[in-house]
Amino acid sequence: MYTIGSMFRRVSSLRRLMITFKAFLCCFAVLIITTGYFFKLSPRQATDTLVFMDKNFHHVLEEFREVTLLKNSSIRSSSSLLPSNATRTPSGTKPLKSSFRSGGPIPRFFVYFKPKNYNPKKYWSMEMEHLRQCPRPCEVTYSKKDLKSCDAIMIFMRDVPSAHSLQRDLSPRDPTQPWVVHSFETHFISSQIFHVKYPTLNSVFNRTLYYRADSDALYHHGFVVSRQDAYLLPESWRVDPLLDPGLKISNKKPPLGPPTNLSYSLPHGQRRLAAAFISNCKDRSGRLTYIRALQRYITVDVYGGCGNLKCGGRHYVTHGYKPQTDPCLRMVGTNYLFFLAFENAICKDYATEKVYNVMYYPIVPVVLGGANYSTLLPPGSYINAMHYSPPQLAQYLQQLASNKEDYDRFLAWRKDYLVSTIGGVRLMCDFCSRLYDPDFYRPNILINFEDWFVDQSFCQEPIREQDPRLSATFS
Repeated sequence: MYTIGSMFRRVSSLRRLMITFKAFLCCFAVLIITTGYFFKLSPRQATDTLVFMDKNFHHVLEEFREVTLLKNSSIRSSSSLLPSNATRTPSGTKPLKSSFRSGGPIPRFFVYFKPKNYNPKKYWSMEMEHLRQCPRPCEVTYSKKDLKSCDAIMIFMRDVPSAHSLQRDLSPRDPTQPWVVHSFETHFISSQIFHVKYPTLNSVFNRTLYYRADSDALYHHGFVVSRQDAYLLPESWRVDPLLDPGLKISNKKPPLGPPTNLSYSLPHGQRRLAAAFISNCKDRSGRLTYIRALQRYITVDVYGGCGNLKCGGRHYVTHGYKPQTDPCLRMVGTNYLFFLAFENAICKDYATEKVYNVMYYPIVPVVLGGANYSTLLPPGSYINAMHYSPPQLAQYLQQLASNKEDYDRFLAWRKDYLVSTIGGVRLMCDFCSRLYDPDFYRPNILINFEDWFVDQSFCQEPIREQDPRLSATFS
């Protein structure tokens, strides 16, 4: 019995050892496969190209990814809209709102504005026509009769006459209905019609919709996505950038949109050096001062009201322009090597459509602004004038112009990424998403409006004549 019992114990021990060994092999195999998977997905490992993610647009992109996954699963219904009771945040941990004031399947907001000096119906209809294409769609109304049934009120800062007028027009106020202050511009010109004093707006607003990363919701002048992720977006948002035939990069398909006479840019050696479009001559950045200093060393063609060259007129949302078909953008993008996308103010996070509009073309943008461009644009796709004095920048642009191989490295990002071609319209999908978030409706008051709106924008003093920044490297 001792021998048989011992034998059974040995067999049992051997069996446990085999099970442990199999478990170890399984873990090791999972480790190898996972490691190989990540190495395989790494663009730097696979294609030796840059790795980049647009941090401002990342949240919206991830929601598009989530909706795409739900479309391909049993959770997705036959409706074209994502069922609110099946939605989750990208982390998958927090349920979102399942009912809305309007009683419909998606949230709705009211836009407050005072028609003056522009056609508000045309302006806002063009600005908001994409809302149903957002990953979490929403809808807009301009009728005061819908005011009580709206989930939030968007208040256009440009059209606020006073705090008293605002409260009178929107009374009685419902504390569970957020008042969301909104502006497309910096505080310098966001109230240029009524010139309301910002301290009078203390404790008026609940939430913010602004260009700054610390706002409750972000709007986007443009965005960049990888070619691998472009399929997540609506088809009308996906446009291949125009490529220079001299580059060793080729489109897998021709650019979308109507055919044009200028399919490609002029040869490198025939293109002019640099151009800018500037019509606001009372800027708060000092961009004209910088350009005048730059013109002492190189030729910069300035189009618009602030220059001696003309091409079309100002570009507004109501014009409905598209960068890939606009004749003036096409002229610059196919005839110049560099475009000066200089902002009218140097404020934290402030970057407008100027840079996105030209990135469709094989031209290198030179930016000047307060945004952290490394979070918005692929590495090696732009030149930051804030890092150069005018003589330094002039020397660098001339160096690149005389060496096509070095210049072409600034266009290499185009084989891996797409840039939006929205034009003058701003993307509001992040705001739509916030309307699904229960936290958006929690008690919240912007007590010191001027501190948030002005002081925390950290705008720099404009560049002036005799400014040391014109002769020394920027900090």
